[in-house]
This record gives sequence, structure tokens and C-alpha cells, in this order.
Amino acid sequence: MTLGPAPDWQHISWMVGNYNGEPILVTVDGLGQLIGGLNAYYDRYSQQGSGTSIGVDFAALLSIVPAGEVWVVTNISAYHDDPTPRQVRVFFRHSTTNILLFGNSYLLNDEVMERQGLWVLKEGDYIRILYGALANGQKGYYSVGGYKIKVAT
Repeated sequence: MTLGPAPDWQHISWMVGNYNGEPILVTVDGLGQLIGGLNAYYDRYSQQGSGTSIGVDFAALLSIVPAGEVWVVTNISAYHDDPTPRQVRVFFRHSTTNILLFGNSYLLNDEVMERQGLWVLKEGDYIRILYGALANGQKGYYSVGGYKIKVAT
């Protein structure tokens, strides 16, 4: 038995962001097949890392989204190994604007700060994690994950 396309009333659409001022709309039929707007998921996005402080604020600047792609970040986590509680903040960075996504002003040593969501990043955007005044030689750690989508041309 072959199933045909679902009727229009079974189609589901989501606006997942904007690209060059135009809305990005993903439409899926009742069978879960992508109808239009974007090419489907093509790769996972995962980035882990750490950095050592030199006794001042330490900022981790994650990869920048290249042209022709949209990244959907679904999980962000961060922690540090400084014995003193420190402020850690996670920003969405677009052009010259920092937008605070979440933070903890009193994050303890090895306490993981983690959030799940759907943060849509387009060309030139990236995630920035700021560790406030880590002591010299202490490290900040992070992990960010999600998926990549090709923009339809």
C-alpha cells in the first residue's frame, strides 16, 4: 500500500527564524516529510571545549554560522573549576549585539549550568559564554549541541 501526500489540514508549519530579512518556514506533511522552505537537517552541531583564565573574565567564542546555513542549538552547558563561586553567562551574539540567554551569578566549582531550548542562529551568529573573573590558571568548560539546516536556494 502506498500512501499519498497528506491533505493540507494535516500539514504543520514552524517559523524557525529569519534569513536575510525573510522568514524561514519549515512545513511538514502528516507523514513527517519536509515540504518546503529549507532543505532538511543535514548534520549535527556539537562543540565542546575549555579555556584557561589569566585572572580576568574569560570568554569562550564558539563557531560562527557560515553562509547558507541555519543552526538550531538545543542544549548549552557550562561549568568551571575555580574553588570560588563565579558568575557565568551565556549570550547569543548577532553582529555587535549580545543577547543574554541565561546565566548564574553564583555558579559553584564543578556545578553544571545547563539549559535546553531552540535557539536559531543564522549566518554570522554565534554563542558566547562569559566566565566572570576566574582565578589565574582556572578553567571554564562548555558543551553546545543541536543540528544544522541548509538554507534553500
